[in-house]
Amino acid sequence: MLCVSLIEAVDMTSDLVGGKGAGLAKLNQMGLPVPPAFILTTHVYNRWMDADFAIDDDLRTLIAEWLVKLKSQANTSNSLNTEPFVVSVRSSPPVSMPGMLSSILNVGAAQGAAQGAAQGAAQGAAQGLPKLEHDLFDRQHFTDVLRSRRTASNVDTTQNVAVRSGQVDEDLDASSRKTLRVTRLEQAFIDEVMTCIDTVFRSSTRMNVVEFSNQRLLDERMPIAAIVQVMVCGNRSDESASGVLWTRDVQTGEESCTGTYLVNAQGPQVVSSMDTRAPRPLFEMRVDWPDVYETLSRIAGRLEATFERVQEVEFTVDQQRVWLLQTRDVSLSPLASLRYAYSKVDSGEWTPAQAVLRTRSDIVPCLASRMVSPALGSPTSVLAEGVPASGGIAIGPLVTKPDDISYFPMPENAVLIADYISPQDDFDLMNACAGFVSIRGGPGTHTASLLRKLGKPYVVILDGGISLPRSGSFVQFGPNKVHEGETVTLVGNRGELFRGELEELDGAGVQEQVERFADWVRSHGSLSSWQVFNYPSQNAHEIRNTVGSILAHRVWKSDKALIAGLLGLVPEEWRIKQEVFSVGDHDAIRSAMLAGIEAGFWIGPKVCRVASPHLGNGPWQTGIKTADEVDAFLYDPTYVGRGPHGGYVDWRRDPALTEIVVVFDPPGKGEPEFNAQHFVCTLSCVSSPAQLQITLMLGTSRLRSLESASPREVILIRVEPDYLHPQYLGLVRPIVGSDYWTSPTPGRLAEVAMSRGDWSFSRLRGLVDDRSLTIAEQVTRIVTKILWRDPFDLPHYMIALDDEFALDTLEFQGRADEGGGIVFFRVFDAKGHEEQVFVDNNWSSIANRGDGRA
Repeated sequence: MLCVSLIEAVDMTSDLVGGKGAGLAKLNQMGLPVPPAFILTTHVYNRWMDADFAIDDDLRTLIAEWLVKLKSQANTSNSLNTEPFVVSVRSSPPVSMPGMLSSILNVGAAQGAAQGAAQGAAQGAAQGLPKLEHDLFDRQHFTDVLRSRRTASNVDTTQNVAVRSGQVDEDLDASSRKTLRVTRLEQAFIDEVMTCIDTVFRSSTRMNVVEFSNQRLLDERMPIAAIVQVMVCGNRSDESASGVLWTRDVQTGEESCTGTYLVNAQGPQVVSSMDTRAPRPLFEMRVDWPDVYETLSRIAGRLEATFERVQEVEFTVDQQRVWLLQTRDVSLSPLASLRYAYSKVDSGEWTPAQAVLRTRSDIVPCLASRMVSPALGSPTSVLAEGVPASGGIAIGPLVTKPDDISYFPMPENAVLIADYISPQDDFDLMNACAGFVSIRGGPGTHTASLLRKLGKPYVVILDGGISLPRSGSFVQFGPNKVHEGETVTLVGNRGELFRGELEELDGAGVQEQVERFADWVRSHGSLSSWQVFNYPSQNAHEIRNTVGSILAHRVWKSDKALIAGLLGLVPEEWRIKQEVFSVGDHDAIRSAMLAGIEAGFWIGPKVCRVASPHLGNGPWQTGIKTADEVDAFLYDPTYVGRGPHGGYVDWRRDPALTEIVVVFDPPGKGEPEFNAQHFVCTLSCVSSPAQLQITLMLGTSRLRSLESASPREVILIRVEPDYLHPQYLGLVRPIVGSDYWTSPTPGRLAEVAMSRGDWSFSRLRGLVDDRSLTIAEQVTRIVTKILWRDPFDLPHYMIALDDEFALDTLEFQGRADEGGGIVFFRVFDAKGHEEQVFVDNNWSSIANRGDGRA
């Protein structure tokens, strides 16, 4: 399906129509005021890409037919001003990329130029036509643009311009002249739309978008959709405006329609931070345009009730009539998330169980300390106050925006101040710094939206007469001079910038609210650290019930054997097969080992005991690969094998031994000559700050090696949650141990980035051994793109294991070829329970000893 109407798009996923397209379709279904539009699905993008970035003739014809339908819809609307017929072409990616992709307004303004030539600019102005971004009466501008292009149908655009400018062959009769003028005008309009679609699609290949995708391990060719929509004009007059509203305050969670707007302005002037005017707070509209404000308030209430999440809405007021152009889920501060959940439960719309499921699950640790006061011995003063755009606290050295981030490493926890900040140009800075201050912009900008997603404080439109240095190393805040590198504290929720260091204190009343939510979590949710990655899944309850059933009806005495049974829930293609046998079931053990060898596996038996845990240090063997070796292991009391662990006869002398696990290893495991090909990996979750951690060690098949490895031998990948798009996750930040760097002196920037984890895989190319980097990137993609979804459904699998049996870490074994290509990557074991019992037993011993020594 290439093109769809808003009605047809209602049941389609964002992978097909993009997040913006899906939101518009829902708004339209609700009967809210949405300008007529159609959507070019991601299939169009794929077709454009496959045709070497070109719109083929058949596709061009199809889009032209949809434009005719769109114009017909616009003409039948009593609410739209359709003279001239002008549209927008907007990007609609599956994942929100605020401000990164192109969206082009006023497409078709060339028609206005022709009409203006015929009618005269004064007459056009008298009709109330707005001055669009593409000036409707600037004929020369469009002549120059179109003259430089050849259309997909090989029509001479120079001739089009000549006709549109009224230079028609005098030999043509009036009727023919009129027909020709209409035909050529339509052709020129189609040309312009096609060019804009091409521009929108090409914007997905920009470096900032590529970097954004790389840092989230999105598909290298993640297709985007595009929306062609009838234009409504926020710059038609002083009775028009463009703005952004939130269905409630995103910082405090208060139940009020908030937002910003600019009178006589188009959307980009509000969301791009480039307009010299300060956006007005939405509450001012209650006085100036009470009917418009009332309409927006009613819409906000309906949206929140329908989407069951706080919404961010882009709107246009065209001659006092409200139009909606976009809606999307918005990131709330932890406090706002908490209050939103309480409001829903207290109103009876949600149960506490639903509140736990639908609320970002890191709010309890995030709200542990929210307030600030001067640190002991640290003189502080308010430098400036502004508008909160993203919550949080940042304490660090003040820096100004460098000309080139690639040659200017940011100090740790830097607080950056700039005239304005743009996601398209400053994405590296947005990753590198801890907090942000800008003189221009507003909380409705793409910058603010992206920084809220990144969880970093941001304050805009500061007062106090700020003067940024053209040269020198200080910033002037009114009478106060602050040198670069001097410590400042930015409090995003309050919109304040302080000189000096402030320390965080418990907020009054917040602790009680946190405790109330924690009680809900204990009663209705998961206490697992993996809960921070919770997302709706049909398999969640089934997984938990299955784990609970295995535990309730356990067959084996030892916990190690029980864990082997729980790992059987993992899809077979993603686990190293293990079978458990009672220690006395000699014949069954031998039969299983021989069957495994016949199937091409090497056998690695290990023991299971019921005694106090020794953290996995029980006897085990690897590399049994012939029938003779099986019999030697089972019957020879002097059997040694590939390590000092002995064999079955020796193991049975241990009275605590209850079961034996037969592991079906891939060939080559444990052989020294294959060590270079093998690697081990653990997967765990840390809840504060919320992140998934993938830890790799190459050149070994022994997970025990990873437990004692030095930092230089390890590759650590940190993955942040994305609460709005959990299926895609958030930033992926690899930190590579020095053993894998190809350059002995990678430089200051590399050292800083490595210590902070700010590099993406693509940016490490050429600095880190190619094979090592390839292995690390492939493993991360497998975890976040395959195991994350059905049928593995990793987060819910781990939530169930951790809650029911304290298993919080998965262990993997893998092998890669000489080029780093993954040959196999499988789950081998899970840990956490044994460690917890070990810790509990030790603390119990200390308590019983009574001497207080740890």
